[in-house]
Formats: sequence, structure tokens, C-alpha cells
Amino acid sequence: VRADTDMHVGPQTFNFLTNHRVLDAVESILGGEIYSNPIQNVRIKPPNGALKGQQQFGQGLIGVTPWHQDKAVCTSDAADTQLVTVWAPLHDVDESNSPIIIVPESHKKGLAPHCVSQSTRELTLPPETIDSTCNSLGHKEPLVLPMKRGDILLLHNLTMHACIENHSSNMRFSLDLRYNVTGQP
Repeated sequence: VRADTDMHVGPQTFNFLTNHRVLDAVESILGGEIYSNPIQNVRIKPPNGALKGQQQFGQGLIGVTPWHQDKAVCTSDAADTQLVTVWAPLHDVDESNSPIIIVPESHKKGLAPHCVSQSTRELTLPPETIDSTCNSLGHKEPLVLPMKRGDILLLHNLTMHACIENHSSNMRFSLDLRYNVTGQP
């Protein structure tokens, strides 16, 4: 983060990042000494029709978020960092408006090899990796997670996850917040 980095640091952002219920949930996993990791995102998911032909860098922030594990986007010095992602939809989310989908228990399989998408230049897991992980864990397919506004989902940094297209006629917003143990990169 540099002085000229575009970011919102108003009181609403600070209040959300320091919400005692969110922090209590994260601390129940990581322990009592945590800090907010700088890898944070606001994801805007317009209706799919509004994005046709718009393949570009950063597409996952405004379109389909490709399959990935959060650990894969961390720098190499953070290889052993204990990190939890808090995914928070700002609207009710169902199968129609770009829900998060996960491979349950995939964190137990470790970090999988990621590749760079030719169209978006984003790190992604190949479809065969998702299929083989589901099969090896006894799942027929990834799990779609409908959620209500105000819900949070805590993700291990090795959980395989993605967000599918928004087939509704409304915008969908969500936050990706990350926390890690104090003193870890």
C-alpha cells in the first residue's frame, strides 16, 4: 500500500473491519492477536448480460471469480501465514446472483497448482483439479452457498472457491476481508 493507492478508509470501513462479532469469529480460529491483512476486495457483480465480451484483467472483481485458493495469491514470504478470509455479501445471495461456491474440505488437500487464465490473466485452478478434488473427498459437485445480507462465511486460505455468474437483473456486492495472526506477513 502506497500513499497514492486508491482505497476507502472512512469510518464505515473501519467499523466493519473492527466489528466485534466478525473479530470474535476470526479470533475463535486464529487466536486473540490478529490484524486486518491488506488483501481486501469489494466485489461488484453486475448482471451477466452487462459484461458480455468484457474479458479483462481483474475480471474476478466485477464478473465471474475463477476457482482459486486464497493462499495462491499471497506473496512467498506469507507461505506459513495463518490467514482467514471473511466473505460477506451485502445483499441476499442465491443461485441466481453470483453466490460463492466451495469444495468442502478442500483445505485438507493443501495448495493445488494454479495457472494463469489466458483471457483474464488471473490465477485460477483448472477444472480437472476441482473435479478430482470433489471426487477424492466424496462430493458429487461443489457446494453453492446461498447467504443472507449480514451473514459471513469464514474460509481457510486453502479452501477452493469461486463465484459464478450473476444471472439476476440486479447488481450484487460482497466484501472479501482477510485477517491473520499478528506478526505474520
